[in-house]
Amino acid sequence: EIHATLTERIGYKPAGRTEIHLLETSDFANGFADVSYYNRIGIYLVSPTGETGWTSGLSMKVESWLRLVLTHEYAHILHLDMNGGAIAGLRRIFGRVPYLTTPNFILTNAYIEGFAVYAETVNTGGGRGVDPYYDMFLRTAVLTDTVPTFDQMLGIYSLDNWQPAGTAYLYGWSLVDYIARRYGEEKLAAINQSAGSLRTIGLFSALTRSLGLSPRVFWEEWRRDLEERYQAQAAELAAGGLTTFEELTGSVLAAQPAFSPDGKSLAYITLGKKTFYPGLYLRDLLSGEDQQLVAGRVTSRPAWSPDGRYLAYTKPDYVDEERLYNDIYLYDLERGEERRLTRGARAKDPAWFPAGDRLVYVAYDNLETYLCGYDPATDESGIIYAGSREMQFATPVFSLDGEELAVGVWFPGGYHGIALLKHDGSDFRLLLCDQANNRNPVFTPDGKYILFDSDRDGTHNIYALAPATGVLQKLTSTLTGFFTPAPAPGREELVIMAYGAEGYRLARVRREDLSWEQVSFAVETPPAVANSTPASPETEKYPVRKYSPLQTLKPKYWLPVIEEDAAKGLRLGIMTGGMDVLERHSYLLQVSHGFKSGKPNLLLDYWYDPPGRAAFCLRLGAVTKKAGAGIWYNHYTLDAGISLLFPGLSVNQEIFSGF
Repeated sequence: EIHATLTERIGYKPAGRTEIHLLETSDFANGFADVSYYNRIGIYLVSPTGETGWTSGLSMKVESWLRLVLTHEYAHILHLDMNGGAIAGLRRIFGRVPYLTTPNFILTNAYIEGFAVYAETVNTGGGRGVDPYYDMFLRTAVLTDTVPTFDQMLGIYSLDNWQPAGTAYLYGWSLVDYIARRYGEEKLAAINQSAGSLRTIGLFSALTRSLGLSPRVFWEEWRRDLEERYQAQAAELAAGGLTTFEELTGSVLAAQPAFSPDGKSLAYITLGKKTFYPGLYLRDLLSGEDQQLVAGRVTSRPAWSPDGRYLAYTKPDYVDEERLYNDIYLYDLERGEERRLTRGARAKDPAWFPAGDRLVYVAYDNLETYLCGYDPATDESGIIYAGSREMQFATPVFSLDGEELAVGVWFPGGYHGIALLKHDGSDFRLLLCDQANNRNPVFTPDGKYILFDSDRDGTHNIYALAPATGVLQKLTSTLTGFFTPAPAPGREELVIMAYGAEGYRLARVRREDLSWEQVSFAVETPPAVANSTPASPETEKYPVRKYSPLQTLKPKYWLPVIEEDAAKGLRLGIMTGGMDVLERHSYLLQVSHGFKSGKPNLLLDYWYDPPGRAAFCLRLGAVTKKAGAGIWYNHYTLDAGISLLFPGLSVNQEIFSGF
């Protein structure tokens, strides 16, 4: 379906098939596309989490995550593989010469990624282009006059100030979307085809040829459109009144606040910034001082043990040479020590049972998730509630009496709910379910409400749901976005994540500043719940075979070699290369013949990168050299090396070299 939809809409069909590589080596959602030697896609089999949305805008506001990521990456394949005119002729003669026969690579990162984000948006039931995260990022940048310049947004590189969504993805999509809205999708096709056939070179000349505008005029047009749209949107939001708040941390990309049981301390994580290291932090609310407890990436809200001594959280680490998974860690505040509880559990969002003897957490099994219990005393885990049909659980939290568990849940079709179930996994029921992004539930200290953040009115705000009555109320209103509410024990206030032009910071909102505006809603039934019968069997069975690199290792191109012979004559030859689809084997071969010397030359470079930390390289050379008048000798070389790869470290060592 994706192939048929995109080839028709983009106007290009590749000559061969696209290889798809499914990976279960990471707990972080991503994908990649490559057209260098052949068309191939890689997909990490895990869905985006809340942290992904905050930084990149990639959230689960989709009907199907797998469909979205495949659409995005296949749009890359069609776009970058596109060729015509002289380039098509070169490819017919020389094959797939990396970069030379795929000239759309030089259209800049912003246009390349923007085009793929546009394709995922208009061809799936979701996508970043219609996600309120992208609206929040762009609206905030316009209102604070922090939209990057044209040259700053075209590449993927680190800027001094906070830039959300990787800059190129966000602003690239906005540029591409503006072209489609203002000039029509046919202009996108014209840009792609003119660059893919080298009738134009680079984005600027393609824009000029296809739109009849200089790049500067086009950028100014786009910027005016952006300002008009978001200033009008901001005026509409402000007309209803905005929630006042007090900043606590400054814009240090602070996230996931959690009060200690006695309300005297606030634990939170930071997502990382040039001037503030990522990690787990503790704020003393009396003195206002912050202390870093753990350095490095933390991927969940810290969970306080009922006695206030421990913080449970998750961090990523390699469990072997390839797999990067989240596991549960425990920080002992009395001893100032961190302890790892699980290994390879693929765990997320731990929360304590009220008795303080066990934890509940979300476990990932590729695109499936489960609610699991963990006993630190016995190091044993067990499933409390098993999801199905790719349901995604997130941020479980217990009621005060420990009898019930509230949890965020996503269903295929794009439905987000807040569910309630018994602590043993029984009596699962949806309190709220619709196509808004409803996330991060937490009980108020009196147990009357479940607070959560939602984009149900197009902007991320804080809401309160009363489980006993089913009444839903909107608590805040903002021009940017509010997330992850943390109610203060014994005080009439919340601490929230508040988005701003410099990133996220923690903010305090007092009860008297909350609006408590009642909101009508209907609990929608997701198709995954309504259709409880097993999925129909596959209509087509694909053979399962052991992987063989030989199937994709044949040479992919050839180029002529023209150089001077050692005898000052002409030397002609060919150069070729190839790589298997899993990038385990690759090679570069050059063979030539000297017409005056009558001597051949051979150069071979071979790389072997098997699963694990070690990679090997081998270089073989057989070259004829001249020692003097009429004296020739054959110069043979054989070099070998090994590279050892560790997270953040690469060690290279020559094994031997001889001739």
